[in-house]
Amino acid sequence: MNSSDSACGGYSIVLATAGTRRLAEEIARKLVEEKLAACVQIHRTKSFYRWNGAVRSGGEYLFIIKTKSQLFDAISEFIGAHHDYQTPEVIRIAVQGGDGKYLHWIDDCLSP
Repeated sequence: MNSSDSACGGYSIVLATAGTRRLAEEIARKLVEEKLAACVQIHRTKSFYRWNGAVRSGGEYLFIIKTKSQLFDAISEFIGAHHDYQTPEVIRIAVQGGDGKYLHWIDDCLSP
């Protein structure tokens, strides 16, 4: 595998959640169609969190979004506009290393 550590500053993983599979799939498909994400994986999860002063838990769908760092603001705005949560989770994690072929694939997917 070719590791492209020096080029990784331009790539990110974005994490987000949705309360229903339907909404998760709609957002994921639109992110890929709009070339904001190269790939979105959706996983069923259970979250524990504090909301309005109380500890709560519930089932959610976790998005793992593979993208370029420069697209984060657009992704955050897109999710906020299409989401039903008052405060949707949208967190960016910088990629510190990755297979060069995979990173090039991301570039190809997100090029105009």
